[in-house]
Amino acid sequence: MLDPEQVENKVLLWMLGLRPSMRVDQLEDPAVRVGLAGAHEKEIPPADLVGWVQAGPEAQLRRLSRWYRLFHRHRHVFTPQTIERWSRVLAISLGPSARSQHWTLERIAKRVAATEHLAGFSDCYPRALLTACLCSMAGIRFNITIGIIAPTRKLHAWCTSDGTLIYEPTPRHWWYRPLVDFRSRATAGT
Repeated sequence: MLDPEQVENKVLLWMLGLRPSMRVDQLEDPAVRVGLAGAHEKEIPPADLVGWVQAGPEAQLRRLSRWYRLFHRHRHVFTPQTIERWSRVLAISLGPSARSQHWTLERIAKRVAATEHLAGFSDCYPRALLTACLCSMAGIRFNITIGIIAPTRKLHAWCTSDGTLIYEPTPRHWWYRPLVDFRSRATAGT
C-alpha cells in the first residue's frame, strides 16, 4: 500500500515493477467459496489427514513435502510470478505417475493438506505456491492472492480457482484486504 505521493513517483513504481496501468483502487477477493477447510477455528480431524496421507503414494508425498519446505525457506526464489515454471520442475520430480493422475480441486486440496501434515508445519505462502503448482500441473486456472490486515504488516497468501479457495486449514482469508492477485496462464482443462 503506497501513499498518494509514492503512487506518482515513477522511479519507485519502476523499481517495484508496477506500471501505472496496473493500479487498481480496490482489488476484489477472487475467493467466493471454500473447497476444503477446517471449520472456522477447528483443524481438520487428524484421522482424515492420516487417511489422505495413506491414500497417496508415499514417495510422492515425501517429494511434495520437500518442495513445501523449499517454498517456505526460499521465498525470494519461489515467487508467484515464477510458479508455472517451477510447476514443470515439480512435475518432473514427481515422475510420470503424478503427471498422469486425474487432478481435481478436491484431490489437490487433500494432497496439500497431507503434505502439510507430513511436513509438520502449516504456512500460507508455501501452501499457496504448492496448490498453484499442482493446479498448473493439472492445467487448472488459478489465482494466488496476497492480502494484508490494515493497519498491521500481517500478510496472508491463498490460492483460488474459479472462485473456490482450494484449501485452508482455517479459513481466515476474508480478514485480509487483497493487495495483489497473480493469475495463471494455464488453460482450464481438467
